[in-house]
Amino acid sequence: MKLNKTLVALTIGLLGLTSCDKTDDPLEPSGNYSPLRVDFPQGTNEWDSRIEQIYKTYGVYLIYKDVTPEDLNKTWVSVGTGDLYYGDDLPDEEVSFYVDFFEQQIFPYFSPEVVQKAFPIKIYMLKHLRAEAQDFGGDDTGTGTGTGTIITEVLPSGFKAMKWDGFDYWAISFTESEIYASDDQSMKQKRCGIIYQIIANMVEDGTIVEPADLRDGVDLETALSVRKSDQNYRFNRGIPNSILTSFGVGTRTGAAELTGDYSGANSMISTYSGENNHEYFLNYIRNIMWFTATEFEEKYSAYPLIVEKYNLVANYMLVNCGLDLKAIAGE
Repeated sequence: MKLNKTLVALTIGLLGLTSCDKTDDPLEPSGNYSPLRVDFPQGTNEWDSRIEQIYKTYGVYLIYKDVTPEDLNKTWVSVGTGDLYYGDDLPDEEVSFYVDFFEQQIFPYFSPEVVQKAFPIKIYMLKHLRAEAQDFGGDDTGTGTGTGTIITEVLPSGFKAMKWDGFDYWAISFTESEIYASDDQSMKQKRCGIIYQIIANMVEDGTIVEPADLRDGVDLETALSVRKSDQNYRFNRGIPNSILTSFGVGTRTGAAELTGDYSGANSMISTYSGENNHEYFLNYIRNIMWFTATEFEEKYSAYPLIVEKYNLVANYMLVNCGLDLKAIAGE
């Protein structure tokens, strides 16, 4: 993976978005996070030096071993009744890939101040992150193991690419084919998924405010038509296809875009209803992050209202938030 040099400038623009008090000790967790349980750094390899520098710069621990089921299943109240999560230590030969990913595809988009505000204190980098139904008395080893090759890798049942809702952490897991095949599409899905989660959090907490004129001229109440020639067809109404918040990660087809007709109960309209619903704005953000400007033009050039809103959101995010969504798409 090579870092797009045009992204470096993005760190400057985000400096004004928010701030976070730093402690005197660069390795002392702050805020409402739990303390780090494992020794840090976790070794003396070259990647440990890079991980330590990431923490000193951004305030995030990248943890790649000694993560227990208790770490992964900690909640604000109790373990609960849902699935339990497990993950294995990363083999030494895979750690650098994960560190490269964060150094080259995630952190360059954000200033340290924004990272400290929007990221968790810990990101667990795991082999075979997986969710299993609770089995009181059962073992926690999971099923299936990697073999170290692309062809014969067997993913465990319940494999998860990402876990966003940890007590004070996120968790990420790549497959061996992603690691050793250097699949650009998979890397883009991971990059977009993580960055979008951060942006969405900032929209929901009011750090990023929806453009005041985004919905001008857009009808989000009248029932949609499935006929492309009808003025109430969704594209004519300024409503592009939805992009999954996972950008296709973990789905059966791997596709990020929903292309159905959204007929029946007009579920697309109901998706955008509500005074404080930001989904219309967020879906444009996802579209701009996912499709290059060329790809988006090829899809929607015949629909001027969509083109207008695309340009409005892209320019607004760049000028007001310092975030170049088109660059995230790889433009």
